[in-house]
Amino acid sequence: MHAASAAALSQPGPVVDAPEGDGDSGGRYSYWVRGPDQYVSLSGDLTVEYGLPEVRGAAGSGPAGGLTAHVADARDGTVLAKTDLPRRGSTGRAVFACGLVHRAGRYAFALVAADGETVLARSTRDTFVRWPEVVTHVPLILETYGSDVVVTFELPGLRCAPLHQDDYGFVVSLVYRGAHPEPQSWFQDTVVDQKPLASWAELRSHDVTLDCQAFDRAGYYQVRER
Repeated sequence: MHAASAAALSQPGPVVDAPEGDGDSGGRYSYWVRGPDQYVSLSGDLTVEYGLPEVRGAAGSGPAGGLTAHVADARDGTVLAKTDLPRRGSTGRAVFACGLVHRAGRYAFALVAADGETVLARSTRDTFVRWPEVVTHVPLILETYGSDVVVTFELPGLRCAPLHQDDYGFVVSLVYRGAHPEPQSWFQDTVVDQKPLASWAELRSHDVTLDCQAFDRAGYYQVRER
């Protein structure tokens, strides 16, 4: 398996017609590929199912003999990774390693011939990818100007780090919500402190300390991570 950055699926070349089936779980003579409906990024390997037409003769017959599975960002067709597939049997599973699909969004899959241009099948439904759950631990009651506040994060579903992080980080914000427990329609939230975190590893392993001076008013505060 190898990562890729070319937008191969945005200009895919011809799609080979599937005589039977709908392209997502086709019949005996069609190519098809199907990803899961949902996936949580960084939660484990991503498994994709695919099917090949039944062929007569030696294994490897078909378009140039070779076959790869691609995973791409559905917004612009940018290919994140591709993996070679064996040409044996009529169905199989392709596994994309944990960490390759590491952003929330919608992703599509394709079977591509060895020439790298002929798209044999595309997934008919995108896979919706969610960020992993982040559990935030904060004190429930504070006094204004009392002491600095330590915020800790727990990522119970995280199983790996991104393989290609693309220089994105995180920002932890302390937001003042006002004097009432329920948000008021007329009140605008105010960001009173922010702390940057450079990576998933830093988010998982570093506590964030918020300055006591940020808690200068009685009321309700919220910690947000983005």
